[in-house]
Amino acid sequence: MGLLALGIGFLALLIVGGEYWRFFLAKPPPFSFRSPTPIEHLTLADLTPTGVADGGLPSLTDPAFVSIDESDQYLVQDGEGLLVLGRKEQKFYPFQLLVWHPVVNDTVDGLPVLITFNPLVWSATIHTPPGMDKKNSFKASSFLWNNNVLIEDSATNSLWSPLRGEAILGQRKGDVLRPCPFDSVIVSWKSVVESDSNQVKVLAIPSEFDRDYAFNPYGAYQTNADILFPLQGIDARLPLKERVVGVVIDGKEVAYPRAIFQTRSVINDTVGNKHVVLFVDPRWEGIRTFSFPVGEHDSLVFHEETDRLFDQEGGEWSWDGAPLHPDSQTVVDKKNDLNTISAQTIKPNVFALEPLERSEVMWLGWYSSYPDTLVYSKDK
Repeated sequence: MGLLALGIGFLALLIVGGEYWRFFLAKPPPFSFRSPTPIEHLTLADLTPTGVADGGLPSLTDPAFVSIDESDQYLVQDGEGLLVLGRKEQKFYPFQLLVWHPVVNDTVDGLPVLITFNPLVWSATIHTPPGMDKKNSFKASSFLWNNNVLIEDSATNSLWSPLRGEAILGQRKGDVLRPCPFDSVIVSWKSVVESDSNQVKVLAIPSEFDRDYAFNPYGAYQTNADILFPLQGIDARLPLKERVVGVVIDGKEVAYPRAIFQTRSVINDTVGNKHVVLFVDPRWEGIRTFSFPVGEHDSLVFHEETDRLFDQEGGEWSWDGAPLHPDSQTVVDKKNDLNTISAQTIKPNVFALEPLERSEVMWLGWYSSYPDTLVYSKDK
């Protein structure tokens, strides 16, 4: 069976007359061992058709949202989604729904946002679409690039890579999607429920489509060895499906294996012209990323103690990257027993960390989009 036929036997679904037909591969497709084509040289020949008819995975525009309690009636507890932390709004986009609607044209805090999800590399992205004065409509295209689902805009039908945040083919090639001014994090639905937050709004099941939203067409894809589409080259530094947090700063690309956070809760690093801080936010049990410029507060190093974030001088910070400096505040020294609790005054801090655009994605999706990437070592 050829590569194209294997690829089209993909995704575990085709939508025909409301029926969902699943196709299973007897074995993963062969790989091409040539290096990934440089993005500036990409042509349609480097892309793979998905085999899904146009409109088979419809986008959502201005979708409805419901409460956590209402959503908890149908969302699975161990399912994940993208939590967007706006300054005024917090929105949760469950992958259980995005698997059927991989592109969402929405607004957060009154600003247009573009949400995408790709289950083939388990990535979710958020960008500001081109043109802040109006919303640009995007939808899933019928093409993949190294298992990365490409999206297309309604105006020119140019093909965009959500992971790279830029148009890679078509009239708008080279144009970029701008970062959003607020943070986002991949979290479990269980953590959202347990947060007991009345601020979080949850993407509602769209009433205009006939889909079985309780059915996962990808089955055990996340954990098995199957790769459903051709992949140019193999980078064996990490397992293909290991999840990483990828950042690009000053032309330098770094992947932080998610597995590192099983043994440590904070990473302090420097990439290009930025100091980078990654940590597990205990409120959501998701990985947050922040940065601050090199040359400013270069000695600043963060660590976690009993679900609280501190710098090396004892200053406490919020999990949203802001310093905490009320008039009177103390830190309990947990090294002492309950009868000899000591306290110290926290020095006020003078600046806040900036949310850092990043991608949480399987390794195969990251290195194929950024073949020159470095990999952060747990021994660093």
